[in-house]
Amino acid sequence: MDLHRRLRKGSYRGDQMDFVYIDEVQDLTMRQAALFKYICQNFGEGFVFSGDTAQTIARGIEFRFQDIRSFFHNEFISEPESDFEGRAKEKAHCSLSDYFQLNQNFRTHAGILKLSQSVIELLYHFVPLSIDSLSPENSLVYGEAPVLLESVNGKNAIGTIFGNSGSTGGSLIGFGAEQVILVRDDSVKKEVSGQIGKQALVLTLVECKGLEFQDVLLYNFFGTSPLKNQWRVIYGCMGELDLFHCNEHESFPSFCLSKHKILCSELKQLYVALTRARQRLWIYDNIDKFSKPIFDYWKKLGVVQVRHLDESLAQTMQVGSSKEEWCSRGIKLFNEGNFEMATLCFERAGDSYKEKWAKAAGLRAAANRMDGSNSELARVSLTEAAEIFETIGKFGIAAKCFIQLKKYKRAGLLYLNNYEESKLRDAADCFSLAECWSIAAEVYYRANCVLKCLTVCTKGNLFEAGLQFIEKWQADKASDCDAAEIQVLKELKQEFLERCASHYHQIEDTKSMMKFVRSFNSLDLMRIFLETRSYLEELVVLEVEFGNCLEAANSAKLRGDLLLEAEILENGGYYEEASGTLLLYVLVNSLWTTGSKGWPLKKFSNKEKLLKKSKLIAKTRMITFTS
Repeated sequence: MDLHRRLRKGSYRGDQMDFVYIDEVQDLTMRQAALFKYICQNFGEGFVFSGDTAQTIARGIEFRFQDIRSFFHNEFISEPESDFEGRAKEKAHCSLSDYFQLNQNFRTHAGILKLSQSVIELLYHFVPLSIDSLSPENSLVYGEAPVLLESVNGKNAIGTIFGNSGSTGGSLIGFGAEQVILVRDDSVKKEVSGQIGKQALVLTLVECKGLEFQDVLLYNFFGTSPLKNQWRVIYGCMGELDLFHCNEHESFPSFCLSKHKILCSELKQLYVALTRARQRLWIYDNIDKFSKPIFDYWKKLGVVQVRHLDESLAQTMQVGSSKEEWCSRGIKLFNEGNFEMATLCFERAGDSYKEKWAKAAGLRAAANRMDGSNSELARVSLTEAAEIFETIGKFGIAAKCFIQLKKYKRAGLLYLNNYEESKLRDAADCFSLAECWSIAAEVYYRANCVLKCLTVCTKGNLFEAGLQFIEKWQADKASDCDAAEIQVLKELKQEFLERCASHYHQIEDTKSMMKFVRSFNSLDLMRIFLETRSYLEELVVLEVEFGNCLEAANSAKLRGDLLLEAEILENGGYYEEASGTLLLYVLVNSLWTTGSKGWPLKKFSNKEKLLKKSKLIAKTRMITFTS
């Protein structure tokens, strides 16, 4: 809701779209779909939504096109329109278009479509408001009815199909790249994978969504269903359809939405599983009492055939695939984020590079999922992923993994050693995080990041190096900068030099401090720094160096050093002022020496010498004036 509020206030600054096409819209919540109105204001004809409401299996989402039409009218059309800056403006008149139902199925043959339609009919019967009322799909391709597999002698189907699989004559035996075993969840997937090893792809119902295969084995869907024996409610539907007589079956529960609300989700998951197959579909369940109701339903409709699963049938189910086919399937699974099965595909394809890539990606994904729940195991997985990425030349991803592991120096070296100029800033950022100040400063300099370079120089007390970088910038790069860039550089330089000088002031290293003060952008800035910190002696020396005798003399006077003031004035040719200052010094010390009461005047060391010098300076003034 916060995102909607911010976007309503005009905070969106991205590109505006003229047309937006949203596929698989059933996987979005209504509030998620409403976000698209901020990137496209063409409500009259700029939006196309497509999807299949029977495939709504994402948690927390209930979707129908009837609902989204109403939602679109309320959120997109009726709500006051605003411009790109969030200001209200007049809304153009527009209306909703009609539905366009795509009845022709070009992927699946008629036999599978009949079976999947039987599931849709159950949804219409039990939960009609959960799905749009649409015409059945049809196909121009004939195909055999899906097969219900029945085991022989109680042997498990997985053992029968894959028990004797192997590799012969260079062909890959077992299930091929265009075949898959579909199971309910990760626990069943782990169990099946443990039995068959690498002989077949095994996907969960969530993982298979959006994918398609030539052949599908739906394994133990009903045996692992939370509905358990409540699947018997289907007999009620069969009775209404006159598909069986009451004396054919034991008693069955009447459907109650509050008791059987999970039935809707189960039927939609079943529909998704059935529609993954293009050619052959096999269904096997090892708990007859759970699967029997729907199996009876399908048998009465005549949309399935029953086969005993023996070794002969098992052999016909197995189809070999070429390395190219395995590689193609691996790429599809990789792009879907199913790295575990993608790794298997690339291994079957003999492509070690892609196999390692997929394995590393899987380890990284697993680490991200575990982070917080098992941080040590997540760290182990992420470290292994980083090592693999590095060995196959995926240096950028490896660096990101090491950053997650807080191994910043190693990440920085990967960026620095394997990329030219494009990753210098990333490398320097890593070295900075690792507190490798010297190399961070050098790389920031190469990346032309002035501020960051000087910042790490400050953090690492690399003041001399920072000063050298400034001098190098001024010498090498100032000619390529415009006036504004030069001004920015000057400001950055001054800020850095002041930080350096302040550091040495705090540790009372006056000599080092003055080195940086002398590099300030102007004498005025030097004066301000020294005066505010009472470095009057250093200020005198600085003024003398710049030939500012009067300013130097004044600084000496502020210090109370009249002799130094006189000396500076004399050296600068201000003889009269120098002579007067010496006389003032003699008078002051005659009146206020230790133990003096003011009169008579007391003698003090060098008094006669200073009076003589004052006279000589005065004579010099007269001689100069006469000349």
